[in-house]
Parts: sequence; structure tokens; C-alpha cells
Amino acid sequence: MVNRNTLDFVLHMLHASVFHVSFPFFLIPLIKMYGFTNESSAFLMAAFYGVLLFVVKIALWLHERSQRRDGKVDWEDEVVLITGGASGIGYLLAEMLAIRHITVVVLDVHPVKTARKLSLPVLRLLDIESYICDVSDPEDIARVANEIREDVGEPTILINNAGIVSGRSIMDLSIEDIKRTINVNYLGQAFTIKEFLPDMIKNNHGHIAAVKAFHETLESEIKYVYKTLGVRTTLVCCGKIETGMFQGVKERMPFITPTLEPLEVVKEIIESMEQRRTHNQIMMPFYVNFVPLVSILPGWFQDLARTVSGADKAMDTFVGKKGVQPRSTLQVVDAFPVGGESKEDKKACEIPSAETASLNLWYTSSLEPSMVPSCSSSRAENLRLAQITTLDEAIGAIIRSKNGFTVSSYGTGTMVRLPGPTIDKPNIYNFGTPYNEVYQELKGKDTQLYQSNGLLLMLDRNRKIKNSPERWQESRQEFDVIITCEERCFDAVCEDLIQRGESHSNPVHVINVDIKDNYEEAMVGGRMILHLAKDIEQARDLDQEIQPILDRFNQRYPSAPVLHSVSYF
Repeated sequence: MVNRNTLDFVLHMLHASVFHVSFPFFLIPLIKMYGFTNESSAFLMAAFYGVLLFVVKIALWLHERSQRRDGKVDWEDEVVLITGGASGIGYLLAEMLAIRHITVVVLDVHPVKTARKLSLPVLRLLDIESYICDVSDPEDIARVANEIREDVGEPTILINNAGIVSGRSIMDLSIEDIKRTINVNYLGQAFTIKEFLPDMIKNNHGHIAAVKAFHETLESEIKYVYKTLGVRTTLVCCGKIETGMFQGVKERMPFITPTLEPLEVVKEIIESMEQRRTHNQIMMPFYVNFVPLVSILPGWFQDLARTVSGADKAMDTFVGKKGVQPRSTLQVVDAFPVGGESKEDKKACEIPSAETASLNLWYTSSLEPSMVPSCSSSRAENLRLAQITTLDEAIGAIIRSKNGFTVSSYGTGTMVRLPGPTIDKPNIYNFGTPYNEVYQELKGKDTQLYQSNGLLLMLDRNRKIKNSPERWQESRQEFDVIITCEERCFDAVCEDLIQRGESHSNPVHVINVDIKDNYEEAMVGGRMILHLAKDIEQARDLDQEIQPILDRFNQRYPSAPVLHSVSYF
């Protein structure tokens, strides 16, 4: 969300009001209502404004259309390589992509685990491949590139994010400082592009984000020399970002030159890649669009602008990065509850704020609050999985496609509750309502709202996996192991099994893995369950081995305590 105390917020509000293409359709009738004739200056000015606004909007639409290719990017076919991804905005970008099960590779002189204080199991589950590499050394890049190709394949998206800031005047810099800055910030871009661009050109497929000096030359070569329009480029020009790199820098005019949240920038970069935009430029915040114009102005005006803006004194208080990480605005919420009217359910139906909405949903899809693996009595093969969850079928799909398990998924509540326009107006459906029907209905109600909060994305994914949500209490399938991730679901399953009675006296192990509702645990919880399911699959006698399996799980994931009960079908 744009900071309300900035010029960008004012422009955002104007864009949604007087600069909106529909504004003249309200303005002209209003003028007529006050008695102005068609020949009056007020009417003519309003009409002229409407025509001008329409022409400008058409021009902007054509410009936007010229930057796009047909369709959106298929992330399953992409390998994203991010330089300088062990911390700051590079790590946040890698994290956002990894939690969507996208193959992410990070190059940095530091290991990814130093970026945040994460436990080793959490790091392993992020699916981020990390390679120690100095991008200023072409031989080091060539060595690591061969390892990447062998491990994950050829990178198709290259994001040159690595950079350093010295924060001192040239007289205070040593020769080594100067060389290091140029080698990393400029030559590092050249070395990585030279290493990975040839395969992109060969396949006519790829996307590169480069610094401005490189962007213009690279863009021209791709288009006119290599004639590979399938290789796209993005130029990212941003003001100060709250990552710690410019820690201590003070802005004299924060209204015009606000500090950007890392999440704002990352979302713009991902959107650029998803929309397959080519020759694209991301300019944030608004004042950055006018920075190139300053260089053509008279010298006295440039001096005045620097003095008034405080640019010439901004680095006086520079401290630099000292382990500072971007301040996350994310909050993990269980966005898709299934069930009754408890306070927890009502809280879960709250629509996240604009800056967190889409990401909250990606984290929730990794959490899968109740997953139900099950296996045959031999426990050594034919492992069947059932999933008691929040409606998001993503983890079940991963288990099916990547592990060959048979998966069924269920909810435990009485109704299916989805976020609505307000907290007290959720969208409620019966179990068995097709996902496609829910998708079409919500799309017809408010496409913009349900796209922005990620609900349509989730439903679109779900309808490709199964027809409709199912209720656990209505299922008569038999399982040997049931795993949930919330104690509420654990209690509901145990109570239901007791009420069913012991008609066949088939034992079933009910396990609850308590996944904490925080940033890291929610993001990787579903995969923790997947690891447990794999351990169960390998058991020869589950009744004898279940406790050692749970003990090993607790040792591996001490932050996810386990409950265990035995019931009967």
C-alpha cells in the first residue's frame, strides 16, 4: 500500500478519481444539471477534457499492450536465478517465488541461511538452491553455472540484484573499494549476462533484469542483433528501499521522495515477469520518472534542485547495511477456513490489507492446516493420502504429482466459508459446490477485489485439481493414518471416529502436527507434513514404528509439537 503522506498517494487518489476514464461521464451530466448549455465554456472544457483523457488512456493502453506477449508465464518451466539473494530485497524476492513452488537459485558471497535467523529444517523446506559465488569473478560464475545446470537446469530468468554501497566520497575510498564497487555493480552484471544469455537466445525464451547502463545496450542487441523477441528485459529504477543498504540516509522531502517497502518493489518485479512484459521499466516512486530530465536542465537549476531536496547532504548520516533486514509487513492468516462461527473462523475470514493480501494467500497454501496421509496395513507400499484442509488443494496436488501418492482432501466444518467484502459478510457455500461455480460467482460479484486478495487464484488452482470441496464427516473412506495441523481439526476427527463406532475394528492413527501461525512455520508447514508422510510410507509395521517415527519428527522439527491418538473404523 502507498504511504498516505507521500506524493505517490496523492497521485494514486487522482488516478482513481479525476484522472479515471469514467470521470467525464459524471462531470458532463453534472454541468448540464446546473444549467450550462452545450455552447458554454464549462461544457466545452469538460468535453475537451473527456476527449483528451480518452486519448491519453488509449495511448497508455497501447504502450502497455506493446510490452506484453501472449499469455502469462508458466512458472513450472522457469528457473529463476537471483544474484545477491542472501539478504535484503533479493532474499524477499527469492522467498516469495519459492513459496509458490518455483525453482529459485541464489548466487551470493554469503549463504542464504545468514539472511534470517531461520532453523535449518525451515531453510531446507524453502526450496531455494544457494550457491556461494562472487559475481565479480567470471571464473567463479562459470564454475557455479555448470553446477546449476547439472542440479536444476538452465536458468530462464536472470535477476541481477547484487550490489554494494560504499557511502563515502571518492577521496575517502581506497583503490580496492573503487574496484570492488565497479566489479560488483557493473561488471558483475556483464559476467552473469554473458554466461546465461546464450542459452536464452538459443531457446528464444528468457527474461533478464539489468542495471540501466546495461539495459539499453542489451535491449537493442536482443531485438536487432539476435532477433529473439522471446527474451524479455526489465529495468528496475527505484529510490531508497528499506533494506538496510542505505541505512542512515535521511530524506529532507519524504513527501516527494518516500522510502519504499521491499514488498512493493518485489510485487512489481513478479508482476512484470508474470505478465511477460518486454522492454519494461519499473520506476518507483513517482519522482524517479523525472530524474533523467534533471541532466538536461541548466547547471544552476540542477544545483538548486540538489540543495532544496537535500540530495547533497543525504549521505552524511549514512551507516550502511549492518545485518538489517527488510521490515516485513506480512501477517500470516488462515485465509480459507471451513466451518462454524468461532472467533477464530471470523478472524480467518478477515480480508488482509492491500500490501499483504496476495502474499498471505501464498503462505496459507503452504500451511494446509489439516492434511491426512494414510497407508495400507502393510505400510510399506500403496500409501494413500487424504487431506483435511482449509480449501486450498495445492499441497495435495504437490504430493500427487511429485510423490505418486493417492490423495483425498476434506474439510471438517459444516459450511465452506470464504472471505467476503467485509469481515461480517463472508461468502458461504455448501460442501459439494463445484469450485468452478464458486469461481464464476465471485468473479461476477467483484473481480478486482477477489483477484487482489488472491481468492480467484486459489479457486482457479483448486478447480483444476478436483471438482468440489468434500466434508470429512460425510466420507466413508477408510484410512490407516490421519494427520491434521490444528488441534481443532484433530478434536473434530477424533470425535467423529468415536461416533462412528468400531464397525470393522480397523485401527487408525490420528496425528496432529501443531504448526505455529507465524511467517516461517506457515510457509513450510505443508512440506513438513509431506516429510512425515514419506517416513510413514517406509514403515514395515506402522503400529510398532509409529512412535519412533513421531520421535524422529519431533527431533527434526522441535517447533511443531505432535499429538497422537488411536481410533477405529
